[in-house]
Amino acid sequence: MLRWDSNGQPISYSYYEAEAGRRTAANLLARDEARRIAANIAKLPNMKPGEKELTEWLLAAYVVRRSCQNPDVFDELVAEQDTRLRAMQNPVFTYRKAAPIEDDQDPDQIKEAEGVWIVFEEVASEIPVPLTAEDKQNRALIIIGECINSNESWVAVDAAGTIVGFALARRDPHELTALALEYIGVSKNSRGHEISPALVDKLKAKGVPLTAAVLHANQSGMVNRLVDMGFTKGLADAKQTKLRWDPPPVAEPSTR
Repeated sequence: MLRWDSNGQPISYSYYEAEAGRRTAANLLARDEARRIAANIAKLPNMKPGEKELTEWLLAAYVVRRSCQNPDVFDELVAEQDTRLRAMQNPVFTYRKAAPIEDDQDPDQIKEAEGVWIVFEEVASEIPVPLTAEDKQNRALIIIGECINSNESWVAVDAAGTIVGFALARRDPHELTALALEYIGVSKNSRGHEISPALVDKLKAKGVPLTAAVLHANQSGMVNRLVDMGFTKGLADAKQTKLRWDPPPVAEPSTR
């Protein structure tokens, strides 16, 4: 089986032997084995960090296994790594309210804020928030703390319990019946799984208006993404664009 790159150049060959006797004698791959290797090689350019390295390891291990002295032990190791790869390719995320920090000496409560901050640091340049400026960083920390303590913010957590995304909201000071979505972000390694829309849906479930303001310098196309999530663009000034989502009207009960 031959694979080509985008320029039509051959990049890999996967050989197999159809005849069982010759395959066993020469320790060659079966057709399905060769097909699986070729398919995984084709996926490598589009894989994320970690997933790509693990796939390359599995491809190499799959070939080495055929001459291994202890194939049963080797199979256990390969199965474990294969499970990790499948988890990366089909991750499961859970969503929960961000736990308020009632005691800044409680390690578990501090860990929650730290998890949000780790993701925030990763996406700050896209918002953008220049964390190299101490005053900007301090202001961001204050807003994050207020949002977490508002009991209105949500986080996305992976199977390992690590926070990979957040939707930080608090009461809108200009409209007390609405929530202001201050920051939303997802770790780069966890993107492509509709985490942001899921987080926004959690905020919408409260049934109150949502407001947001996106800087024109935003690098993630957030205005268009929020519009896709049901927000409507409002006023724009020299610095930012305001957006709003309103819950659908409640149907009046029938008088019949």
